[in-house]
Order: sequence, then C-alpha cells, then structure tokens
Amino acid sequence: MNWFVTAWMRYSDYYGRSRRKELWFFLLFNAGAIIILGAVDALFIDVPAISALYAAASCLPGFAVWVRRLHDAGRSGSALFLLLVPVIGWLVLLILTVRAGEKKTNAYGPNPRGRRASAIENSA
Repeated sequence: MNWFVTAWMRYSDYYGRSRRKELWFFLLFNAGAIIILGAVDALFIDVPAISALYAAASCLPGFAVWVRRLHDAGRSGSALFLLLVPVIGWLVLLILTVRAGEKKTNAYGPNPRGRRASAIENSA
C-alpha cells in the first residue's frame, strides 16, 4: 500500500526514477479501486460517476509513475507514446518496465533502490 500512496504523493514529479514495485503496486491497487468503485456505482447509481471520476483523477499520478519507471530503465518518458502503437507498442513498453532498472546512476538520477544499490555501485 505504501507504494500506491507514494505514487499519489509524487503525482506531479516527472523527474527521477521509480522502482518496478512502485509502478506495479500502483497499477494493481488502482485497478482494484476502479473495480470496487465500479461495483459501488452499479449498486447505487445508474451512471458510473464515482469510478469515472477516480479513473480520471488517477491519470496524472499514473503517467508520472510510468515516466519515472521508464527513466529507471534508462529511457525517456516520451517512450510512453508507444502506448499509441497497437499490440507491439504495448509489448515493448511492458518489456521496458518489467526489466530491472539500471544499477548505477543514470541521466535521470540515482538508483531508487537505496543503500543496497549504492553498495553495488561502489563495488563496480
């Protein structure tokens, strides 16, 4: 849950890097929230207002965490435009975000893994 909250707190931060954990937990909890809110909408309201508002509100932190995750992989945030390419673009983006990030400091900042990464970087 901490990773989900971190993504929301850094909703306007398109700089730096994010770990895989932050992106995937954000996506997991976000999908769960949309499903639950969709069920609440279906039970009490004919129009899916609550889930639609939440989905719209979660776009900004979602884009930010995707961009930071791409930065961790050593790619520019503009690689997010791969989402516009059907199937192949999605697969390429999935591969970029599933792979481990760069262990050393890259153009986008230090490794977000913290102390353990610093020890690896100093020994290399």
